[in-house]
Amino acid sequence: MRRPSRFSSFASVETRLHFRIDRERLSAASEESSETSSVSPVLGSQRNNTAGSSRRIGERFIILHYSPFKAVWDWVVILLVLYTGIITPYTISFLSDEDQKRTNLNAQAATRQFNRERTSIHALILIDVLVDMVFILDILISFRTTFVLKETNEVITSPILIAKHFVIDNWRRFGADILGALPWDILFYGNGSHSTMRLANCFKLARLLRLIEFIGNFQNSEYSSAVLVFLMLLFAIAAHWLACIFHFIAILERPNLLVKYSWLDHLAEKYEMPYLANDTLSGPDLKSKYLTALFFAMTSLTSVGFGNVAANTNGEKLFSILSQFFFFINKLLISSL
Repeated sequence: MRRPSRFSSFASVETRLHFRIDRERLSAASEESSETSSVSPVLGSQRNNTAGSSRRIGERFIILHYSPFKAVWDWVVILLVLYTGIITPYTISFLSDEDQKRTNLNAQAATRQFNRERTSIHALILIDVLVDMVFILDILISFRTTFVLKETNEVITSPILIAKHFVIDNWRRFGADILGALPWDILFYGNGSHSTMRLANCFKLARLLRLIEFIGNFQNSEYSSAVLVFLMLLFAIAAHWLACIFHFIAILERPNLLVKYSWLDHLAEKYEMPYLANDTLSGPDLKSKYLTALFFAMTSLTSVGFGNVAANTNGEKLFSILSQFFFFINKLLISSL
C-alpha cells in the first residue's frame, strides 16, 4: 500500500479550503440577493407613493369648471367687466380732464398750495387697484380650472394640459386677459403725460372681450326677461360711452377753436359759469357736463332730439351722425334676436 506524499496531502487541504471559501461566498451572495429582493419592492412602493402623493398635491388645487365656486366667480368677473366698461370711459374723458387741471395748478407756485388743499385721493383709484388685483387672480384661477376635451368629452384635470389649453389653444383670451389685467395706470404713473395715461386706461377695455363669450351663452338662456334686462343694460352702457365720447371731442376741439362755440361754451353761458383765461377751474362743474352729455346721447339714440343740446363743431356733428348710424344698427340687431 502506497503512502500519500506530503504534496498530495497539502493539495487536498488546499482544495478543501477553496471549497469552504466558495461556499462562504455563495452564501453571502445569496443573503445579499435576498436582502435586495426584499428591499426593492419597498423602494418601488415608496417611489409610487411619492409620485401618487405629488400627483394628488398637484390636483388638490384644481377647480372644476362646473363647481359652485367657479359659477359665482364668473358672475363676479362679469360684474367687474361691466364696472370697467362704465368707469374706464368716464375716467378717460372726465376725470383725466380734471387731473390735467390740477397739474396746471401745480405748475404754478401761486396756485400750488390752493390745489393741495382741494386735492384728495379719489375713491375710484383705490377701487381700480382692487379690481386689477381681482383680474390678476382670475388669470391664476384659469390656470387651475378644468375643461372638457371636445373630441372625447373628457374632463381634463392635469395642470400641464390645462395651462397648455389656456395659453396656446385659447391664446386670444389669454392675451386679452393679460392686456386687461395689468395695472397700466400704476405702471405709467408719474412717467408720462395725460395722453399717455389715457392710452394706458384704454388697455383695460380689453376686458370687455369677456362679454362676447358671456353674451353667446346668455342668448341661449330660456329666461326671456333676463335677456331683456341685459339688453337694456347694454343700451344704457352704450349711452354712457357716447356721452363720454361727446365730452372728449369737446375738450379736444375747444383749445383749437378761434371762436368758442362748442356745446361746453353754450353750457357755460347757460349756467353762467364761463371759462376764464386766468382760472383753470372755471367753467361748468363735472356733474353738469356729464349729465348734459348723457342727455344728448340719449336723445340721439332714441331719435327724440329736443334741440336744447346740439352739436355745433364739425367733430360734434360727425359724432352725432355716427351715433344715429349706431342706433340704426342696434335696432337691426335687437330685432334679429
